[in-house]
Amino acid sequence: MIIDWVNDIQEEPSVFVIITSYHSIEIIHEGKQKHLGFFATRKWLSTFSIKNAYYHYLAPQMVLLSAPLNIKRRVWILWGGDFYDLPGIRKTYLHTDSKLYRSKTLIRDYIATSRVIPFIKNLTAIASNIEDFEEVKKAFPSVSVQHLPLHALFPIHHYYEEIPIAGNALLIGNSDDIYNNHLMALDRIKNYSLSTPALLPISGVSSKYTQALKKYIHQSNLSIQVLDDFVDKEDFFTRLQSVSHVLFPHFRQQGLGTLLPLLYSGRTLFLHEKNPLSRLLRQWGIHFYFIHEMTEVKLSEGFSEEIKAKNKLALERALGKSVILSQWHKILA
Repeated sequence: MIIDWVNDIQEEPSVFVIITSYHSIEIIHEGKQKHLGFFATRKWLSTFSIKNAYYHYLAPQMVLLSAPLNIKRRVWILWGGDFYDLPGIRKTYLHTDSKLYRSKTLIRDYIATSRVIPFIKNLTAIASNIEDFEEVKKAFPSVSVQHLPLHALFPIHHYYEEIPIAGNALLIGNSDDIYNNHLMALDRIKNYSLSTPALLPISGVSSKYTQALKKYIHQSNLSIQVLDDFVDKEDFFTRLQSVSHVLFPHFRQQGLGTLLPLLYSGRTLFLHEKNPLSRLLRQWGIHFYFIHEMTEVKLSEGFSEEIKAKNKLALERALGKSVILSQWHKILA
């Protein structure tokens, strides 16, 4: 969809560079696709006079690929993980229990420290919501960079217009990523009596972290349904119909593609107060609870119909198609 929007908005020809693996790069140019290696891609790109470069997910490979090129304007369309997982920054967004299981990535961290962070400090602009931008400025206070507002990548209706509520399960987190801080959340709910098993989606590569989660659930005798099988997006959202309450223990913005359609469809949300997304939702007029406000009553009762309607309207105002499209026009100007 991003490619379609860029083609519709930009008057000048565009080249799309997609990192598909460590060894292969997909290039889309003039409606044609081709795959090249790293050095062949850099050589090919060097033949162009590049006015604007837009980075959607600032992968180390993309930094190494484009840093030597003569590009007049570089805009980082901040994804989330490309900032929050940087060395020296990530520890701020991990709960103490989660830090014990984080895998070491020495080579990637070296590239991030020596190349990615200096690259960020020389960007022209960052496109993101205001709270993520403030987190970047907090991490790099000396960086002088323009902020281009982008509430979300897509309008709210792109994410899924409605997910009917067909149950009263609690969803905990959105993935197997360690930044979900699941252990903290499980410890928080272990004293509550849940009428329906909570859902814990952790499909992905088995790791020390996911093994620790399963062990904790077993030893604590928690009523949890672990979703560790891979399913496509449509099947996943079908499963989410059984969810009435959402618990996101993240300290960082994450999982918007799951959270927004659930909020839009009337789910009751519990967020950690450290999550910058909580400040953003408050600005938009969204009603939710902080995790420390959680009670067994709130876990069994959902939002009133009035609050559900207000949340839906607030999301339509903040993430309507005209709003997001206008923001994209300013980014791609």
